[in-house]
Amino acid sequence: MKKTFLAPALCAALLAGVLTGCGSTANTGSDTTAAAQEQSKDTTDYSKVASSADMSSVQAVGEDGMEAVSGKQVKDGTYSVSGDCSSKMFHVTDCQLTVKDGEMTAVMTMSGTGYRCIYLGTGEQASKAKPEDYIFPDTNKEGKDMATGIYKNWQVQETVNGYLEAILFAECDEKERYLDERFTISSFSHDARSKAVLDCVKFLTKAWEADILIDDFQEAGANLYFARQGHGAGFFDNPATWGGKECADRLQEIAKGFSGIYIVESNGILYIE
Repeated sequence: MKKTFLAPALCAALLAGVLTGCGSTANTGSDTTAAAQEQSKDTTDYSKVASSADMSSVQAVGEDGMEAVSGKQVKDGTYSVSGDCSSKMFHVTDCQLTVKDGEMTAVMTMSGTGYRCIYLGTGEQASKAKPEDYIFPDTNKEGKDMATGIYKNWQVQETVNGYLEAILFAECDEKERYLDERFTISSFSHDARSKAVLDCVKFLTKAWEADILIDDFQEAGANLYFARQGHGAGFFDNPATWGGKECADRLQEIAKGFSGIYIVESNGILYIE
């Protein structure tokens, strides 16, 4: 029986704390983002790419005679498929492929935890990418890392935008002018956006683990900031949005579990400390 290669390839890897991309530029079709690390403060320098000395050698994957198959050629459904990685450091122990309306997404379970996040592209592309384009790891009930599909990139992006806009709305500069009078969300440094993404993904993951459905992502991001800073506003202001008072109170509790942050301005750029 001839094996088919479900295009595109499923492989990308990150060494612990050092960003890199997979050697192939094939796009998996997955725009999902998974859980962040437990640390609330991120010290990763996302401008750095792992050197060749940090990487394991690339191995050939696939077999002769395999043919690429696009999502449009596969019936809608979820399939258990095998996944090979060109890096011997990582082993894909399980892969669930979902096909819907001609597009494919995948949830991969990795054997180890020695990576910070993954990026679909080359190392050079990864170093220039926005943090919200990284895929962060999650753990399943068995404690194994997964590149999973809890939330899509646009959902995380809306959460981050709401979070950063809340900062501009609520905070003042040294002359007591509200930040939104002088700045926009594009005024935040790359490092600040990275921290915002990590915290928002961590919050969304905790909400998912609490079985709370988030529909208004921008408002969720804003309430996360208000609650963690103790601004007297938050999820309790509109319980119906979050599924009732119990859910709103739980989201407020989760958000208040994040430590407070400080906003610093330098040369027209905003930093999160």
